[in-house]
Amino acid sequence: QSTGAYEMITYARLQNMDLNYNFSPEFLKKANISVMNIFLRGENLLTISKYGDMDPDNLNVSSTPQMKIFTAGFNVTF
Repeated sequence: QSTGAYEMITYARLQNMDLNYNFSPEFLKKANISVMNIFLRGENLLTISKYGDMDPDNLNVSSTPQMKIFTAGFNVTF
């Protein structure tokens, strides 16, 4: 006698991604740099679900979906 309902929830999520690029030593030698790399990181990048903007892990209407976080930077060693 419950008013609750059960439903199969299927979704795909790209949670973390990390891209790095290391410059070649030949390229850096002209600028007297020994190591240089750039990076781009992201969290909660993509969710494919039939629920639109709602988070399929928490289908509460008053909850906000997980935040998308992007970080970019570079490292240089002389």
